[in-house]
Amino acid sequence: MIMNIEKTISEHAVSDILTPMLESQDRIVTEDVAPLFDQATGLDTPPASGTVTTTIEESRNLISAIIRRAWTATLTMLGGASVISYIAAAYTYLRNRLQGNETYGIPDRRSEISASSPLAANLALLNDRKIVSIGVPDGLGIMQLMTSKPSAITAIGDDMVYDLCYYPQLSNLIAALPSLNEINIHCKRMTGFGYTGGARWFPATITKINGKTNELYMPDLERMEESAYSALPSENRDFNVWNFPAMKYCRCSFWNGSNGCDWVEEILMPVIESMGGYACDPFALNFTALRKVVWGKVSYTWFSESSFYQNCQNIIHLEYGEGIARNINISNWNPTNALDASRTDLIEEGSTAQNNLQQFLSNFRDYIALRLTDNGSGKTLTLSQAVFSEIWNSQGQPQVKGDGLDELRADIHRIIRTDKQWAVNKA
Repeated sequence: MIMNIEKTISEHAVSDILTPMLESQDRIVTEDVAPLFDQATGLDTPPASGTVTTTIEESRNLISAIIRRAWTATLTMLGGASVISYIAAAYTYLRNRLQGNETYGIPDRRSEISASSPLAANLALLNDRKIVSIGVPDGLGIMQLMTSKPSAITAIGDDMVYDLCYYPQLSNLIAALPSLNEINIHCKRMTGFGYTGGARWFPATITKINGKTNELYMPDLERMEESAYSALPSENRDFNVWNFPAMKYCRCSFWNGSNGCDWVEEILMPVIESMGGYACDPFALNFTALRKVVWGKVSYTWFSESSFYQNCQNIIHLEYGEGIARNINISNWNPTNALDASRTDLIEEGSTAQNNLQQFLSNFRDYIALRLTDNGSGKTLTLSQAVFSEIWNSQGQPQVKGDGLDELRADIHRIIRTDKQWAVNKA
């Protein structure tokens, strides 16, 4: 087709030129530019498909020449470089920055570069490639950070998951930044506590951890090693939940000596397998506000659980992982407030329980009785006298009190004694 440029309306001319560039069935631009883009970026962009169907089909060679010229010609505005060489340089720089370092545990992220993402989005992968990602200006070096104006730093951390964090160094870092109140820390192991007689993971000045202000949340921590006497994860009284969703091994007893802890309401370790070790002390001693403890299918505790939960009157929710298959001795668990049918202050959110005792029995059935291994022959569950007597009478049969909760008691008895064949003792 031949167009008379003097008689052609400009809108028609522009439309005819743009149509093959923009419509998916007309791939002039992508077919011509794709090889150049592939060569520059190494992203192996799939070859274009489809046919050209516009009125300027006869001008294909001319348009192709113009397109290639536009991409490969050196331009003064680019300092004598071409568009395609600029793209090549950008992706070379991007790959060099994202190649990682195995020695320091920095992951290789080059595979995250995407052909379907614009260059700006791929360059955004560099956003966390600096010393810290919160609270510190981009470009601030470690020497300047620690020696120039440390009092100006209120937050520090990054989103990378590290294999190991040494507590003494973490403690020194916190002490060196006197205005610090926020930390983002993602590590799989924390160690190096030693026998300090009063180790603290985070002082009361730390008010936000991993983005949460009411929760000590360590989503990646798998192992807590070399705990000291009197080890307390945080002194911040606003952290009423201690949440360790990945913790499998812990040598920290979570206690504060005779001072106890009157602010933590929940301790969550849903996959814990081994708890306690040399130099650890009984778990949760004098935790007077504690109302919920979640364990995994824990197979080992250094100290007998009979020493756990002393003076913890509010633990209404004690939970084990599905299929726990070892003897359980929780004879020190004497939650007097949870056993009180005249109170409602410990009823859990969303529950239909009418009082604390009903909530306690319901939780006992769901999170202890039903979680015991089905092969319970030779296994024993030992309870405090108060807990045992709330469910069983002196003959080992379910209590009948006529308080509307007898069916729950009978259900617990059937599950543990009849279905799962566990023995039940009282201290």
